[in-house]
Amino acid sequence: MCVKELKWDLEQSSEIRKAKIFAMAQLLRKGFSEDLPMEEIVNSPSSYPRNQIEELYSHFEDMRNGSVMQLASLKKNFAGMGFKLPEDVEPHVKLTNRSLEIWMVSLGLGLVPDIQMDLRGIWQTLNISQSQLLPAMTELREMAARQQEYTGVNIFDQLDVTDTQWVFLCSYRPSWS
Repeated sequence: MCVKELKWDLEQSSEIRKAKIFAMAQLLRKGFSEDLPMEEIVNSPSSYPRNQIEELYSHFEDMRNGSVMQLASLKKNFAGMGFKLPEDVEPHVKLTNRSLEIWMVSLGLGLVPDIQMDLRGIWQTLNISQSQLLPAMTELREMAARQQEYTGVNIFDQLDVTDTQWVFLCSYRPSWS
């Protein structure tokens, strides 16, 4: 389900939105790689024990589902106080979740090998957005700066990544793609 929905969403998205999803996915990969061999796992998910792939997939799924529930709760709480949710919050959550789904479906190849053609299509769709990476990064950084007004935190300050480093991160593709 996740594969078909993600593929459809990307095919319907503007190039800049695809680039944002792609760029954020690569930042997530960087973060995940601090704790586990993300590239090795994604490049060859079928060579890892099924239970490890299932556990990692479930962890990512829990992260995604948790953010959806937090967003719904936040919207309800804001509405209950007569406030409107800041305009960047929901798009940010949706972009982050789609970015996380890139890795979920890529791991899914180790569980359901017959999704490989759809996954290749997803990665090809992401590749098309390559020319929009710098504008996407600029928009993502601007969104984070606006959110900092409400949260007091700029996620990009914590990530400590330059645009040049970020573009380099975006050169990664799974070996099967």
